[in-house]
Amino acid sequence: MLRHGSYKALGDLHRRMLMISAMYFMDPYNFDLERVQRCVIHYAVPDGRIIPFCTMNSIHGEKIEKEFGVPVEEWRKRRKAGIDEVA
Repeated sequence: MLRHGSYKALGDLHRRMLMISAMYFMDPYNFDLERVQRCVIHYAVPDGRIIPFCTMNSIHGEKIEKEFGVPVEEWRKRRKAGIDEVA
C-alpha cells in the first residue's frame, strides 16, 4: 500500500495480515466504561450503527438479534440453499 498507493495493494496487505486481540468478557456486574472507550473491534449493524464488541453481548446483542435476526427456515427460503452449502 505504501509503495503503490492503490486499493489493490491495500487489499493485498489486508489478506496477509492477522489481527490478534485479547479481551475479557464484560457483563453488567464487571462493566468497564474505560475499556469500552478503548475497544478496537466493532460490529457494523445493518441500520448503520457501529457497536463496540465489548458491549455487544452485555448491552446490545439481544435487541439486535430480535431486530435483524432471521429464522433458519426463512433464511433457507431466501437463499435457496442450506447453511452447510454456503460455507
